[in-house]
Amino acid sequence: MQKLLQDTILRLEHALDRRRDVDSAFKELKNLLVTEIELTCKEQKQNIPNKRHHKNNRKPYWNEELQDLWDKACKAETLRSTYVQRRKNFDTFNRKSKRRYQIEQQNQLHYLEGHNTKDFWKSIGKLGLANERKTQRIYQVRTENGEVTNDTDTVLERWKTEYESAFNSVDSCNNYDDTFLADIKNRVRNENNYRNDIDVSGLNREISREEVKDAVYKAKLGIFYERTMDSKDGLVVCLVLTTAYIFHSVLILQDEVKRQSSTIDLLKTSRDNTVNELQQQKLKLHELENTFLNFIDGNTELQEIVVSIKHKIKTCENKTQSLEETDIELKDNLSSLTNKIELNGLHIKAIEREQDLLKTSKDKTVDELQQQKLKLNELDNTFINFIDETSELQDIVVSIKHKLESSEHKIQSLKETDFELRDSLSSIINKAESTTLNLKAMERDKVHTETTILMMKTENMKQIQDLKETVTKLQSNYFNVKEGLVENKRTFD
Repeated sequence: MQKLLQDTILRLEHALDRRRDVDSAFKELKNLLVTEIELTCKEQKQNIPNKRHHKNNRKPYWNEELQDLWDKACKAETLRSTYVQRRKNFDTFNRKSKRRYQIEQQNQLHYLEGHNTKDFWKSIGKLGLANERKTQRIYQVRTENGEVTNDTDTVLERWKTEYESAFNSVDSCNNYDDTFLADIKNRVRNENNYRNDIDVSGLNREISREEVKDAVYKAKLGIFYERTMDSKDGLVVCLVLTTAYIFHSVLILQDEVKRQSSTIDLLKTSRDNTVNELQQQKLKLHELENTFLNFIDGNTELQEIVVSIKHKIKTCENKTQSLEETDIELKDNLSSLTNKIELNGLHIKAIEREQDLLKTSKDKTVDELQQQKLKLNELDNTFINFIDETSELQDIVVSIKHKLESSEHKIQSLKETDFELRDSLSSIINKAESTTLNLKAMERDKVHTETTILMMKTENMKQIQDLKETVTKLQSNYFNVKEGLVENKRTFD
């Protein structure tokens, strides 16, 4: 009996220890979100133009002065970005230094509180806004002679005379009337009403999913706060909005984790209480077993109760083993899905590299075509009179035209391959979305298993209560038997 009780207690403790892995689950969810963002929101690469191409397209009137002015204009474009970056660096360093100073002051106060109370209260007295406002100002006053003095006594005396003359003048008392007072009261009322009429309830409500979708859609189109923006600004706004939504969802998850941790703490306390109660019951059971060894062999009812309790404990063990197996299967499925997502990411990167190579080859072919077109224009302008007479030149022109047609066919084939690659990318993205849906389904199954585990815990608690009731019954039987023995002794006496 004692062994069975100890085994059940150990199993309950092991099941509760499993639920302490909330931090690791949260880290896995965070990594999954980061990988999904990296797969969907890709970095846009800037197409760097060729300098040779620009040199060839210079205007005939281009000179050194125009080149200098153009260089200055290009440098001026970077001034705003450098200013913003330096301001950002200053703000971050300022915040870090402020935090460091505050932490040092807090540590110093904690140290003084335990070692030197006198300096502790002195340092607290130095804190506050009043001490910050006490700045060393140089007070100066011009005397009647026209000289400027810094003496505090003369400055205070001059202030005293000036304010006395200003407040005790006859003109100021005569100019004051009731209309002036009423005007001031009306202004104060209007300001208070204007401040109270402002509705600020919409600022504290949660950001909905539809608002984020609308903002992202407007940012993609370049419409945001009724103004046009570049594609780079739109992408930045999209990333900011998506990160804000993800941060909001992560905060919600953190709140849920905190709630779950609080429930786990309550379960721990209840577990400790139950363990203490079980230990006390063990001691009582040990005493009862020592006293009722002679009566258990004769009573068949007690043996049946013990057999039923053992059967219930075995059923609980089988259920816990099945739950453990389902949990292991879910973990294996999650690991396989993560591996599939990583493979899809590698395929997408390889396809992007192929696209970049195709783009570079396409640009090269376009440059070659432009050069050939320029050559053809020169030949047309110089040899218009000789094309009809000579047959060799006509053959050359025909061969050049054939080359142009072949190059155009190549461009069309490159375009077709580009479209095919885009279709493959869309299919891969759809596969990634399907994998995310599968992951969500697996998370739902995990939640279902957690609920079943909690149900099993409640059933175990009920069984423990049943054990308590059986113990109380045994105690009552013991007392009844004792009373019967006493009565039998009295009768024999």
